[in-house]
Amino acid sequence: MQGDEMRDVELESTLPEVIPAEGWTSGEYGSFVLASRYCGFRRSVRQCPGTWQHGWAPEYYNVDIEMVVGTHGRARDELQRSRFFVARQDQVAFLESAGARLAVAVGLPIIYTSPVSVARQPNSLLVVPVHSTSNTTHSWDFESYAGAVASIKSRFSRVTVCVHASCVEKRYWIDAFESRGISWVVGADYANANTLQRIRQLFSCFQYVTTNGFGSHLAYAAAFGAQVSLWGPVAVHRMEDMAKDTLTINSPASMRRMLAFADEAFLRQQYPDFFTVPWDAPLRTEWGLKQIGWENRKSPDELKRIFGWDLKTRVIRGVGGRLRKAFGLGHR
Repeated sequence: MQGDEMRDVELESTLPEVIPAEGWTSGEYGSFVLASRYCGFRRSVRQCPGTWQHGWAPEYYNVDIEMVVGTHGRARDELQRSRFFVARQDQVAFLESAGARLAVAVGLPIIYTSPVSVARQPNSLLVVPVHSTSNTTHSWDFESYAGAVASIKSRFSRVTVCVHASCVEKRYWIDAFESRGISWVVGADYANANTLQRIRQLFSCFQYVTTNGFGSHLAYAAAFGAQVSLWGPVAVHRMEDMAKDTLTINSPASMRRMLAFADEAFLRQQYPDFFTVPWDAPLRTEWGLKQIGWENRKSPDELKRIFGWDLKTRVIRGVGGRLRKAFGLGHR
């Protein structure tokens, strides 16, 4: 990685520690590590109970199974044998109508993070550009967006850019903002099982959050009390940029639909009030909490039961495993 001259080391030092993810058992962004901790286990539970929706899916996503579940584009093939855990009841109803064997609304993983006790800095701005993944490459206009943010920098007491780890690796956004004297911090990181706790804290310590495109950060930031806006040149997503993404490979129609929903014209129609200068953005806490399924947040005992992590289920599973081994039945 090239020099990080403008990395906000001071802010980084206040954020939760980085916890290396544990492979597939950690879940997306460490969701099952987080749930294990919430349920009182000292270590991450090794048995993943199903597919847990990791990011925000608005209600209008309820036209495509892959977009609601939000993983690898093969959910339609797993409807009868897998379990799906989603944010809201409208998503449960949609998955059940599509033939899902079991769908339960437990809220998004981020609602199981711990409360943070940080002061929200008045008149501070966190800029959250759209992000790439390890499998995608993009030709976004980094300079125009960074230039737009630089033009309003003087209005705020502090301006920091929150950059996804995948973009950090590619130097997306970083060089354009550094050249304009704007610092940055690493936000979400697939390799950090503590990512969601980190994100909650970031959205809890800035007064304003602004972005140049659709993403979970809109709902997350609103839910945790930031004033959120869609402002500046909106990032353009192209199908060819997503060619190596697993959703494109396994369900190209779903990817085309998702990109259509991320188009600026659609976003302006769907979220007209979000398109405002950052300092005029209102609080949307109630809206954000609804989007991430806060009302479906379970107690530790309830979540253990739903995930099959309760003592009774673990004993039954353990006995069953020993019997299969003793009689040479293997796993089915």
